[in-house]
Amino acid sequence: MELVVKARVRIHSLATQPALNGQEGTLVKFDSAQNRWHVLIANRAKGLALRVSNLELVNKAATKLVNEAASTGVSAALALVDELVRVRKSGRPRVALVIAQDSGRLQLCAERDASDSWWADEGDVMPLERAAEDTIPTDFLFCDVEARDTSRPRAKFERATVVDVRTDTSAKLRFRVRFDGSGEHRWLRLQDLRGLQAVHAAPVSSVTIDATAGPSVTASRKRKADAVEATEAAAPPPVPRKGETKAVTFAPSEPGERTNGSTGPDASTSTSSRRKRPVATDAFEAALDALQPSEVEEGNVDGAERIHVAGGADGPATAQIPVAAPARDPRLQGFRIGGQAESAEERGEGWCGPWSTARALLDRRAAAKAEREAELGGQPEAPITPWLPARDVNTPRRSRVAAAVPSLQNLAIALVVEHIDAVSSFGILSPSIVHAIASALCKERKFTGAVLPLFAEPDVPLTELVVPDCHALEPADLFNALQPHLHDASRLGVLHLGFCGKCLTPSNAALLERAVSLHTLHLGGCFRLSDAALASLLSLRGGGLSSLHLSANSQCTGKAVEAIATHCPQISRLALEHLEQLPSVALLPLRKLGCLERLSLRGMCMLGDEVLVDILTGCAASLSHLCLADCSLLTDASLLAVPRLTASVRDLDLGGVELLTDAAVKEIASGLPDLSRLSLRLCVQLSDDAVVAVAEACKGSLSVLSLNKLPAIGELAIKALADHCSTSLTELDLSWCRGVSDQALGHLVDRCEKLETLKLWGCTQLTKTFYHGHAKDDLRVVGRAFV
Repeated sequence: MELVVKARVRIHSLATQPALNGQEGTLVKFDSAQNRWHVLIANRAKGLALRVSNLELVNKAATKLVNEAASTGVSAALALVDELVRVRKSGRPRVALVIAQDSGRLQLCAERDASDSWWADEGDVMPLERAAEDTIPTDFLFCDVEARDTSRPRAKFERATVVDVRTDTSAKLRFRVRFDGSGEHRWLRLQDLRGLQAVHAAPVSSVTIDATAGPSVTASRKRKADAVEATEAAAPPPVPRKGETKAVTFAPSEPGERTNGSTGPDASTSTSSRRKRPVATDAFEAALDALQPSEVEEGNVDGAERIHVAGGADGPATAQIPVAAPARDPRLQGFRIGGQAESAEERGEGWCGPWSTARALLDRRAAAKAEREAELGGQPEAPITPWLPARDVNTPRRSRVAAAVPSLQNLAIALVVEHIDAVSSFGILSPSIVHAIASALCKERKFTGAVLPLFAEPDVPLTELVVPDCHALEPADLFNALQPHLHDASRLGVLHLGFCGKCLTPSNAALLERAVSLHTLHLGGCFRLSDAALASLLSLRGGGLSSLHLSANSQCTGKAVEAIATHCPQISRLALEHLEQLPSVALLPLRKLGCLERLSLRGMCMLGDEVLVDILTGCAASLSHLCLADCSLLTDASLLAVPRLTASVRDLDLGGVELLTDAAVKEIASGLPDLSRLSLRLCVQLSDDAVVAVAEACKGSLSVLSLNKLPAIGELAIKALADHCSTSLTELDLSWCRGVSDQALGHLVDRCEKLETLKLWGCTQLTKTFYHGHAKDDLRVVGRAFV
């Protein structure tokens, strides 16, 4: 076998890369030095150099062309004559037809205009790839069609056969068809083809069938009809309508031959036992049905329409034959013309997307409510807390909070942020205003290296630098801003850098060793800070630190925790957050910190009960704020030690501790009666009993409470808060608590004098009865549903 350039080949018998066996490619050139062919494979950036023994031509037609080219001594490019190729003309790729070849050059013409021709080198063209079968419409997949020869003016559709399908770079299909009448081959596009219209072009009432001819069904259509019959056989047949059968004549068959018009039990079966396919309900479905052929199937086919047939000259015998309804190709189920999804009838239960699911829930809201009322004897569930709206619920409320006029300071800050490029210096401003400007710039994503010098002017002593978001700063920007202020007389005391992973390199961390007055260090997202750099910094400046925050540092190990416990004995505020790689035992050195007032271990997902008890035993003397949020391994065993060891805690965050139970919450609340802030977010095992215990134990002191995503919370918990915490509660989060009613929440809001903020994300059960009916016009509702 002799191979030539641009021949399509298949790879086989590869031992080193067996995954390539069976893949097809195109021959690019032959390397005589290595005695290998260079093969280009689709979806692979680099080509392959393979031996001839590992290649075979894709089909026999290609083998014949190659052999003819070799025997006549002519270039193998002759195999491309009358083929579609990709070529560049006027700087852009296009599809052209090869019409001749001469001495390594090809004569090409435009796909639809033979007069537009030109010459190109063989190396500048590439044959179109064969189209995958799953991208070809089933009616045009190597079968009989009706085609229109676009090379002739006013050409009509003629019967033809699809013999080849190719695809261009934009995934558009090209069909090579052979016209039955002339035998000519043409390359056509999809719009120049259509399915055969012979049977369903005329109405069923006027069809004349020759029974001697028998059914004419191709193998592909027979398989398609069988698949449709199998998928629909289980559906119950509908009641037929009157007048569905039509009388037609046909030529009688030969004696002894069984045809579709034969008499007998099968032929006389009533149409009531056969099921008709549903009629298309929109233009897309009708267009898809039009593409499917309507054929007379052999035998009795379920779902086929039956037609009365009159006998021939031998007698007036009548029979019935089934005419199959237009079949839906199973491969096209789930799609419509134009890429639209299938109809709701075909889907059955509906599309499973988020929008459709939400709409289905909204549509069933009234029905679900009626079902619940029916379970209660047809009466709505009586509210535990009687409450009447203080306003007309049909009159929308104008919130005083939303209509509040911004302060002059906020307007000035917004003006500075908007025109920050025109600011050359801030002059003398208080640190709080400078911090507010920095926060506003970070919120607008405007805090860049060009803005940083305004907050660290070389000729102005720098005492505080607060940048909540440093993602746009380069390491050189931070180095140039801090270097003039870090010396033996440095006054920098507060350094707050959020999202500083990119700019805080080990060299910049070494620069902070000169900050002799540093007492507050906040490094959020410092993923480039190593243990060695942190230990070196703390060894020099840890003695003066009173507050340290480290978060999201994947390089941090137990050595860093040991350095904090060793070099920061007087630290009062410590936050080690989202250091998920740290094992539980790595946190044991924290028990040496006896001066801690605030401790946050948020996101330490490997923290265990025994280590937490050891830590609290050593540093619980003055602890007032404790955050254990998202420490998912903690259980009641360690949490019950919190009130026993740290009776002075005022702020407790247990959000995301999913193993926490009602019994533990009752013990914690009774042991910490002075709690002012408590978060039970995502403690999914808690019920009304836990909240009732907290409300009763922390009466008069609880000001901020989060019950976010507690599915079992209901009206009992809300009533307890209204009864015991009405004089102290200022902020309440009830997001995703679907058991709270309008009446209970309205009663709580009207009773709580100091309530300022109410978070209600996901509380879709609340209606305008609460939103428009409560009496507090100055209440700030966050996450209010659309009503």
